[in-house]
Amino acid sequence: MGERGGMTEGYVWLHHGIEETEIPEKIREYVVEGGRKAVCICGAGLKEGSVAQEQLILDERYVEYGLVIERETLRLAGGINRRLRAKREYELALRVAQTEKTEAISTDAVLSEKMRSDICMEAEAESDPQDKFCTDAYVTGRYFSRLKEWGLTESVLEALIAECGLQEEPERAQRFLEEMISHSAEYHRIYRATQPVLIYTGPSYCYNILNSFVHELGRALEKLGYVAEYYDTEREDVGGAGRLLGQQYRASVGFQTWMMSVKLDGGKRMLQDLVGGPKFNFIVDHPVWLDGQLKETPAHFHALTHDRNYVRFIREYYPNVSGVHLLPPGGRDPGEPDRDRKRENDLVFLGTYRNYRSRLQEIRDYPGKARFLASRFLGILKNMTELTPEQALKEALTYYGIRYEAADFRTLLFELRLVIQLVMYYYRENVIRSVLDAGLAIHVYGDSWVDSPFAGHAGLIVHPEIPAGESMGLLESSKISLNIMAWHKDGFTERVADSMLAGAVVVSDYSTQLAECYGEETVLFDLKRLGQLPGMLKELLANPAKRTAIAERAREKALRCATWERRAEELLKLVEMEESPKG
Repeated sequence: MGERGGMTEGYVWLHHGIEETEIPEKIREYVVEGGRKAVCICGAGLKEGSVAQEQLILDERYVEYGLVIERETLRLAGGINRRLRAKREYELALRVAQTEKTEAISTDAVLSEKMRSDICMEAEAESDPQDKFCTDAYVTGRYFSRLKEWGLTESVLEALIAECGLQEEPERAQRFLEEMISHSAEYHRIYRATQPVLIYTGPSYCYNILNSFVHELGRALEKLGYVAEYYDTEREDVGGAGRLLGQQYRASVGFQTWMMSVKLDGGKRMLQDLVGGPKFNFIVDHPVWLDGQLKETPAHFHALTHDRNYVRFIREYYPNVSGVHLLPPGGRDPGEPDRDRKRENDLVFLGTYRNYRSRLQEIRDYPGKARFLASRFLGILKNMTELTPEQALKEALTYYGIRYEAADFRTLLFELRLVIQLVMYYYRENVIRSVLDAGLAIHVYGDSWVDSPFAGHAGLIVHPEIPAGESMGLLESSKISLNIMAWHKDGFTERVADSMLAGAVVVSDYSTQLAECYGEETVLFDLKRLGQLPGMLKELLANPAKRTAIAERAREKALRCATWERRAEELLKLVEMEESPKG
């Protein structure tokens, strides 16, 4: 095995910004086989053995040849701070030494002369003096109270002030040092890079689907080497928020969580403005359903949605939102499908049933003009299924010759939002009816189907409710997964991603995003031509080779583009964009 070019399982060797380095045999014997969590490779002449944080601050030669660290220890320490441009392993060693026993071993004992020479060359070529000074200033600010305890404040500051004078812009360097010591916004920006991602959990509803998203995202972040911290809004409510105030997080993330809109001091301040870090809230319904949250938001608030129409809607109607990004929920990878496994179910549908008729009376109870407008709105959506709700409402307003301003239109759409649910439930029922009338059997789940018009139909096979976290086994044993969008006309959902990853062929009503991005990996039907759907399903069921080809393409693409790990990576990129230095 060569001395350079890879990594040892479970450990990483960091030196001078290089993270992909094979661990030499002698280091492996000392660190890996010795079960040590963190070992500094120090310069000659320094004392080997246990090294305290105070010693590391005083003498960075303890990490002159890098830090060998267990991956889990690296993750729990907050990972590598990539907002620093130099001496990252030194800054990391200081953090690790706060909670873990850290040892030092002399380079002479574990590295060949050639490797020592190569690393010295890397040190010379690393970052410029300004970057190294910035790391020193940040470290001083982060551990300033500890320096006071150790009686080192004066000597450290004298050295750094002298270092300021050696920089190309001494006054700018001194201002930066002052910002680090005073814990300015720039200090906190750097500090947050090693802090956990805060994720809000919520009430258990709709098969606990949103909490399933929460934990899948958390697991994906941890798999990527980050720490996820959870806040249970059902258990802690607002009362537990005191522990968040003044804390800094890499980001705060929720799935339609109401915690993003909590106000304090009689409505004068927003809770989230007192929690450091950018805020991200996944919107999984039409944004108008969250009108109250989106009208007034904390600073640095970003909306994440699965539908490109919703991105445009939020940008147009909610100007307070700092950023809007297309970021659909991800899918779960159950592992490589067993080709010999029998797919027992021909056709499954994982959605619930809702009787739209029982809610039509609510529209009939609207006062005068609103009743006529809502009826026209609903009729347009039923007949023009390609339209978004906002497009259909504008058609209805034009029909009645009603003029409107943007804010008034948003308010009106919110007041008539029930129409969106009604047309969704209307077509869900009609899709299922078209399947059953054609003599096909379909597996559905949950008590809601017991109250459907199809209850007792021989083709409707009703099973007990399946919690969101347990549906993958069901999809793995199914040939076709029927998907009916909740009127997401340009959307992509977790049900589509899960089905593709599980090897079930997705048959879905038309979505522009599905057609453009997964046109060869899904089978799409038109809500206005439901008579064609049974034939499409029968052809797929009669043609195993075609199903297999579609399923394999879909799984391959979903692994590249639609897993929760991929979504976590995309989220972290958005965090870094938000946290990039402005100006």
